[in-house]
Amino acid sequence: MMKEWVQKDVYHNIEALDPEKLNVFRTVREITGYLNIQSWPDNMTDLSVFSNLATIGGRALYSGISLLVLKQQGITSLQLQSLREISAGNVHIAENSQLCYYSTVNWTRLFRAENQKVLIRNNQSPQKCSAKERMVCNPLCSDAGCWGPGPDQCLACRFFSRGRTCVKNCNLHEGDIREYANGSVCVECDAQCEQADDDSLTCNGPKPFSTLHSIIIIHYIIFILIIPI
Repeated sequence: MMKEWVQKDVYHNIEALDPEKLNVFRTVREITGYLNIQSWPDNMTDLSVFSNLATIGGRALYSGISLLVLKQQGITSLQLQSLREISAGNVHIAENSQLCYYSTVNWTRLFRAENQKVLIRNNQSPQKCSAKERMVCNPLCSDAGCWGPGPDQCLACRFFSRGRTCVKNCNLHEGDIREYANGSVCVECDAQCEQADDDSLTCNGPKPFSTLHSIIIIHYIIFILIIPI
């Protein structure tokens, strides 16, 4: 996003970009080239419109950079919670005076090439983020870091995950929808599993045969035989 794309251009009689139009990026899962943020709407404090972005390919680069966030004074968090890979190119995040959480991310875990580098400078200091602003990772996040506030911004979970959100426990023994733990992932029990009245488990796997308390459904099929006279 360049300045001339976002802000009003009086000289060329171009209106400012409507922030609502950025929601089209919520469907983007991969950028084959680079993501360049050098201008951003004043009323948007994060990049959450890219919340489903999983991969930045870096096949084309901007001065060797595949992810650039530069001089954005209103952004407080990146909120790129789905980002799992930056295949090529460097990361440059600088001069964002309000930006927090960036220092918790282990950027090299996203890289796929040995020559990739990260340059982070002159953003909000981590000390001020944690002490004064209280902009720190949710306690349910692991030490791997986070993209922003809340249990849905963790790079990894300390205990369990339900969808993209970190939780302390799965609904093994309580809750309207019972679950089982597949490693550290909470998975819903099959619809044919009946919730137990006590504290026992409802299921221990994804299939109906993993059900510990079944709803027995019997289908009666009635055949009517018509014999001509």
